[in-house]
Amino acid sequence: METKYVRTKLAYPVTYCNTQVPCLDLYNETQQLHGTFTLRIKEQHTCQRHLGENGSVGHCYVTQGRHHIGLNMRQLSLWAAACVCFILISPVNLANIL
Repeated sequence: METKYVRTKLAYPVTYCNTQVPCLDLYNETQQLHGTFTLRIKEQHTCQRHLGENGSVGHCYVTQGRHHIGLNMRQLSLWAAACVCFILISPVNLANIL
């Protein structure tokens, strides 16, 4: 197995198993949930006003007062981790959230 760092929608390094298909089974359920929530947050909080790195679409949390709070990878990771913690400690059915 070889690990390659490529730009994809995944929040973690992609590991390939002798093919060009990522082996998601190598990541535990918590890591997969972190990636899932990171992607969902990025999809829901895109910002055309503020660009991200390399001129790509940026991500902002917009408050009720229309104030933009930029979301970098660290903030996205923390927010996703908080979502995962909520899921893991609450009796909410995971299928209803995802």
